[in-house]
Amino acid sequence: MIHGAVNLFRTNPTLKSSYRSRFRYVLVDEFQDTNYAQLELIKEIAGDNLCVVADDDQTIYRFRGAYLTISVTSRNGLQLTLKLFLNRIIGTQRLS
Repeated sequence: MIHGAVNLFRTNPTLKSSYRSRFRYVLVDEFQDTNYAQLELIKEIAGDNLCVVADDDQTIYRFRGAYLTISVTSRNGLQLTLKLFLNRIIGTQRLS
């Protein structure tokens, strides 16, 4: 299903433009759990207006194709503007 949506966006620039104007900015939380097909769909919809939130230590969906390498290697395919590291979680005992 995702492959079909990606193919539709790639072959129909008018449709892609319509979605990009409808969703000017896209935020993807738990980005470390995306698989390759989902990444391609996100890139088609978001273009350059993408913000992702990921924790490389929490990849839990390997059984459905999510791998840490997608999060790491996708940085090469996406323009990285700002990278923040959370090393203190407020409200818990975890401190780095």
